[in-house]
Amino acid sequence: MGDRTGCGLTELAILEALSAATGGRPRAHVVCTKAVAAIEERIGLGPRYGYEVLLDLARPWIVPVPTVSVVGNKGDRDFPEASGPEYTECRPSHAGQIVLDAEARRLAPVPVGVINGTTYRGGMQPPLEPLRVLAALRGLLEAAARSSATARAPSAVSFTAGRPSFRSAIAARYASSPLPLYAMHPGSAARTRCGTR
Repeated sequence: MGDRTGCGLTELAILEALSAATGGRPRAHVVCTKAVAAIEERIGLGPRYGYEVLLDLARPWIVPVPTVSVVGNKGDRDFPEASGPEYTECRPSHAGQIVLDAEARRLAPVPVGVINGTTYRGGMQPPLEPLRVLAALRGLLEAAARSSATARAPSAVSFTAGRPSFRSAIAARYASSPLPLYAMHPGSAARTRCGTR
């Protein structure tokens, strides 16, 4: 897991492979057959599995913050069958480029892994509403700044997205956040607002 984004190693390897395949050009797309070949070369994930993971990272109904941009038919909620990799093109999305920059220490840590969760890949951490996570982070930082001001401690506060204490602190603040609650609809991968479609 990336210690500055909370993204899994597979997701980071896919983003790095896409960045290398596009030559680091932010708006350039590469045919997905080349991308999945680069993913297989980098981490040994076969083309069929690698393509499905790549598509999941681009589907906004699977992850709240898509880290991959796909041009072509990536499927949808009603017809999930996507076009073959030879008919689609991909690149890191803007959020994906931010993840790469944060992992390379060119930007501050970002909570993309905490927001996207792990349930789309069979994990136990559900996706979270991005605005509520950011509100929870703001509350944590303000509370830390208030406590450091009264204790005369250094004012710089650092959180690492991959640590369990970070996740539990976010969960506590997230539960009390005043923004609307978004939840997963039972039995589907669709995000719903207040339990309705």
